[in-house]
Amino acid sequence: MLRSARIELDGAEGKEYLMTECWEWEGQRDYEGYGRTGKNKLAHREMYKTFVARFNESLCVLHKCDNPPCIRPSHLYQGSQKDNAEDRQVRGRNRGALQPCELNRNARFTKKQVNEIRSQLTAGKSAYKIAKEIGCSKRTISMIRDSKTWRHLMVNVVDDHIVGVAEQVGVKV
Repeated sequence: MLRSARIELDGAEGKEYLMTECWEWEGQRDYEGYGRTGKNKLAHREMYKTFVARFNESLCVLHKCDNPPCIRPSHLYQGSQKDNAEDRQVRGRNRGALQPCELNRNARFTKKQVNEIRSQLTAGKSAYKIAKEIGCSKRTISMIRDSKTWRHLMVNVVDDHIVGVAEQVGVKV
């Protein structure tokens, strides 16, 4: 039997939520998807403060479910600012921070595609031609070529090159 609860926070109109998985905030949300109350407070924080006895004002309220609009108290817990930053990093939600490869939610390519682009560039194909073929800007390809993006993949290329040269001259690696 499904149960429901009517919840009213901070003057926001009461909403009814099923007692199933996540309880998603149906009111206003910010650009990252977090619920905002009528007084522009974080809905999940207000919910936790309302229903959990030991609330520490100096700590963050984090989601176990990795669902920003969720306000279900059993899906929330408190942690330090450091815990919050580590949680964002692990879940790939670190807006504005450097996220390697596919962890970056704005990444257009996979590692395999970037390595293929670099191979084509090394073979003499122009950035313009590659960009036209795959449907992106020449600047995107140039950024890959110049290691402005996907720089961490260059370590493997350089290492492989050094090993190859060392083997050619008879040095054991």
